[in-house]
Amino acid sequence: MSKKSKWMAACLIAVIVICSFIGIRRSGEKGMERAALSLNQPMATIADVEVIGKRNAIAFYEWGTDEEYFGIARLKKNLFGWHFDGGSTSVTPKNHKFGWPYSDLREEKPQYAGIFYGKIFDPEIERMTLKGRDGSEYSCPIVEYGSGERFWFILIDQAELSDSIVIAYSQSDEILGQYPSIS
Repeated sequence: MSKKSKWMAACLIAVIVICSFIGIRRSGEKGMERAALSLNQPMATIADVEVIGKRNAIAFYEWGTDEEYFGIARLKKNLFGWHFDGGSTSVTPKNHKFGWPYSDLREEKPQYAGIFYGKIFDPEIERMTLKGRDGSEYSCPIVEYGSGERFWFILIDQAELSDSIVIAYSQSDEILGQYPSIS
């Protein structure tokens, strides 16, 4: 093997090692958090990261200085790790018992129609459900993070559920709040 061939082989091996290192470094949860924090929002903190399949994730985060915001960052994984793929955020509605933003995911994540999510402010809320107009009801996960703060979310796979009712219950199954309100 000539010197030129050896040099080319050494360079190729170095590139492969560097790319592998970058991929491993950016592939785990820390890589997802770095991708979500690339939003450059002031004082952003990650509340939780939910992996959706092999190459997609949603990071729930809050940020703000004067007003507080709670939102999601959609993340996508490629050969070089996790990257920010879009997101949405809204002002935290502290005068309500819980937040209830909805984000359509059909274009970015075709396996899901959308996601409902929001921060929980009422400490009496024990469970959350999403009730479809047809009467179907789905349990929403509640995630605790930070120093006792909580949020809820649910990924929906049917567009018909995008106009559903979000209901918050106490430990004794009393309805503490719902959105939209039913008169």
